[in-house]
Amino acid sequence: MKAAAGPPTGARLALWRVRLCAPAERISYAHAQARLRDNFSREWEAYPAVEAPGAWAQLEDPGTVKTLGGVLQRLSGGGKRAKL
Repeated sequence: MKAAAGPPTGARLALWRVRLCAPAERISYAHAQARLRDNFSREWEAYPAVEAPGAWAQLEDPGTVKTLGGVLQRLSGGGKRAKL
């Protein structure tokens, strides 16, 4: 198979950059995962402040209570009714 002529593009460019970039510019898998997890953790920790104001109002809604009661009933095997 012949090597393609011309400057690398697309996937060839990405591979070329990985092979030729300076070691200081390379990012390890573990480092990348740590950065992703760190960002996700910060967003996850901040979410309750956004969610809390409307969460209880939604959970106390009679339609929601009825729906969740039905789910609990089905999960309990249909024997005794779940006490709410």
